[in-house]
Amino acid sequence: MNYDDPYLSFSETSDDEEVYEVPAPKIKRPDFRYALAHRLTPQKVKSGRRPLLGPSDRKLLIEWVCASAANRRVEWYRILAILGWNCKVYAIIIAFKIEGFSRRSALKKPKLSLDNIQKRLQWATEHFNWTEEQWFQILWTDETWVRPGKHRKVKVTRRKGEALHRDCVEPKVQRQIGWMFWGCISGKYGKGPGFFWEKSWGSINQDSYQEHTVPVIDSYIQGKGLILMQDNAGGHAAKSTQEELKRRGIIVIQWPANSPDLNPIETVWNWMKDYIQKKWGLIHKSYPQLRQQVTEAWDSIAESDILELI
Repeated sequence: MNYDDPYLSFSETSDDEEVYEVPAPKIKRPDFRYALAHRLTPQKVKSGRRPLLGPSDRKLLIEWVCASAANRRVEWYRILAILGWNCKVYAIIIAFKIEGFSRRSALKKPKLSLDNIQKRLQWATEHFNWTEEQWFQILWTDETWVRPGKHRKVKVTRRKGEALHRDCVEPKVQRQIGWMFWGCISGKYGKGPGFFWEKSWGSINQDSYQEHTVPVIDSYIQGKGLILMQDNAGGHAAKSTQEELKRRGIIVIQWPANSPDLNPIETVWNWMKDYIQKKWGLIHKSYPQLRQQVTEAWDSIAESDILELI
């Protein structure tokens, strides 16, 4: 509905929202200028604190934090003293938020050669258009080394999408005390079997992997129509292992080397280690105690968690 007026046009929108418009040719009239400057209807005032760091300060802050891997790891409250700024930590938080930065856990640095990078890209391209049903058919498997005590995570300051920036990844450190645990998950069936790699079995090689792990995979995967995903560790990728899997009728998806970040079960391992840290947290040397803790952590993973993850 429209009403014509030489000074004011009024229209009623389809959403019953009234819109008033001042014709452009009349805006120069003194009475209109006064009306616009002295509105009777109270205008909405934006609430909330204003950021204490302006564009130039934020630019300096971002340049500093991106200058090195060490700067990425500095806690935000320490930045104030380093830069000599007389403001609250709140100002740093708001400044980073405006610029798209946050504190995230540093990923373990994968050793990627140019060939690895090309194969990862090829793998991603080949599976880019996979459906949810296809992803749900994958049986994701892996081993993880679990130790008692804290599951330490290094926090870094970064933007979204900078997870693999060279300054935002943490070199992987070998740990000597702990226990190896193997597990598997799938979107179709949720959490599969998990077991400890017993100390008496020795290291994982092609023979021990075929003796202890392959039968577990075989007994679980048969009749489910699942495709096996395993990384390229020596025992997994050995020719004899591949032949044994083929003999058992197990289909294996090709996997790019040094790509733990592509395997969703890595997130499950983090959940388990966080669970152990939160509930116990103390370092000890009892293997029976560690075994009980890892078992409880594995049992704590809900089926709904697996479905949301994949």
